[in-house]
Amino acid sequence: MAESALEPMDIEEEGRQRALEMRRPIPGESLTSDPEKPWPWEKPPQFTDQRDALDYYFELFTSEDVFEDLMDLLEDGVAVMDIVQIFLTKGVQEGLFNPDMMLLLAEPVAYILMSLAERQGIDFEIVEDEDEVPTTQVGAALQTIQEPQPSEEADAVLEQAPSLLAEEQ
Repeated sequence: MAESALEPMDIEEEGRQRALEMRRPIPGESLTSDPEKPWPWEKPPQFTDQRDALDYYFELFTSEDVFEDLMDLLEDGVAVMDIVQIFLTKGVQEGLFNPDMMLLLAEPVAYILMSLAERQGIDFEIVEDEDEVPTTQVGAALQTIQEPQPSEEADAVLEQAPSLLAEEQ
């Protein structure tokens, strides 16, 4: 009989060493983080009023350094809702507002972007077309998957099969 290269104690010790090498937080560690240095989203939000947050985004979008880049993105065919999602997600991460406010801001911020694009004469997409040809191999492979169609054979088998809950006769 062939002897294994590692004894059971060696395997256990090797497992402990590998567990110690993993640099990941232990469960509940985030609850013990330093309260003097909280993450931005752990602090009270900067905006609690929708109007104030909309004013912030209007000023941001119309500032010289951001406006041209936004219009270039819209001209290049990036969907309005994709841009909105990026800005609002970043706002939550930076502690500008909470996730509930993010949902309330999505539509008005999209309208701000669309109105700015219209004033510049830019044709924009609100959401990405689902009918477009996928540009990745995974997307192309997903397009080839067809919905399963019920067959007459499967229906016949299901009709013949007795219910598991039916009483035995």
